[in-house]
Amino acid sequence: MPTMRGAVDHPLVRNIIAYQAAMARQDFAEGAKNFAPDVVYVVPGSNPLSGHHEGPVAVMGYLGRLLALTAGTYNISDMLWLTCGDRVACRPATRRKSATDRLNGTRPSSSTSLMG
Repeated sequence: MPTMRGAVDHPLVRNIIAYQAAMARQDFAEGAKNFAPDVVYVVPGSNPLSGHHEGPVAVMGYLGRLLALTAGTYNISDMLWLTCGDRVACRPATRRKSATDRLNGTRPSSSTSLMG
């Protein structure tokens, strides 16, 4: 489990953390329950996974492709949670090159956003 900083007690962040725990247990049905029907997951950058992933099925599909493309090596060791109303952003607080950065072919990414 990564180090969690920022708005970790916000209800939407707690949902995302519950999702992460379900995924760690490979409980995909339980994980999908943590997303609102109108969830939008935004991935910055210009890699094959970048873009807006809308709805629980699309978000779960994105995360499955991420794990497949990175051969299960994707991880974040330190997460900074930011919130504004019903929007949540997660910024990896570490600046080491991640599996996502290797996909981008660029320097470390600045954030991932979950909205909805």
